[in-house]
Parts: sequence; C-alpha cells; structure tokens
Amino acid sequence: MVYILLTAAARYQKLISLPIAINRDVPEVKSVLLGMAIMFKAIVLFIFLYLTWASVNTAIGRSAGLGKQFLPASLAAVFGVLILYLFKLWRYRV
Repeated sequence: MVYILLTAAARYQKLISLPIAINRDVPEVKSVLLGMAIMFKAIVLFIFLYLTWASVNTAIGRSAGLGKQFLPASLAAVFGVLILYLFKLWRYRV
C-alpha cells in the first residue's frame, strides 16, 4: 500500500503535503517533487528489504532482531531526504 501511495503521489503531485506554500505549476517544482517522491519510494523499498532480510535471518537463528541502528538509520534517511528537498523547494515559496 505504501508503494502504491508513493507512486500515486509521484503522478498526482497535489497529494504531497508540504509545510510551505509553493507554486506547483512551475516545471522545476514539479521536477523536485517527482525526485522527492522517487527518493521516498527508494527509502521505503530499502526499509522493507532490510525488514524482510532481518526477519528471515532471525527466523533461521542467525541474528536476534533488527539491531539498534535500524530505527535511527531509518529516521535519519526519511528526515534527511525531507529536509534536503524542503531546502530545494524553499526558493519557490509564494
């Protein structure tokens, strides 16, 4: 469902909620929003990939869970991309 929602957000960029008001009709803004949606999609896929890998390894007894770095790394990736793209969009605010 998350992947489908991010795909819809990349196609229909009005679904992306931003904390700043921007002019969404500028082609550069559309390009930045598309890049942001693609980056979030990639992060979500990598998180699910790691979750699947860790679940299998835990089930067969090779590891004891996700590890202490999973949550901070996931949060850093999501918020890092968000902050990066908000800085890119800052100059297009209305």
